[in-house]
Amino acid sequence: DLGNQERHQGRGGCEVKDYLPKDRHQGAALVLYAVMIAMTKKTAIPLGLLVCAHLGEYLLISRKMACEKGLSQVSTAVHTLLYGFTWWQPIREE
Repeated sequence: DLGNQERHQGRGGCEVKDYLPKDRHQGAALVLYAVMIAMTKKTAIPLGLLVCAHLGEYLLISRKMACEKGLSQVSTAVHTLLYGFTWWQPIREE
């Protein structure tokens, strides 16, 4: 989808609205982060594992996909860390 690609290009995702959830799956990803942050009062392990998983997704998958699609690396990294595969999978399938 060209409109979707243009949204991620150009400004590099500099506006807050560019990082808001686009669908219910991305909203659920943010809820999961909120739950993990709430759990860090006892231990930071769950949140750390989630961040590590999303970092791995960026390094192994979405970074290469961003190069292929001509997307900003910064925007791709932030979106992947926030939403994980719920962000990069639909773009990869375009």
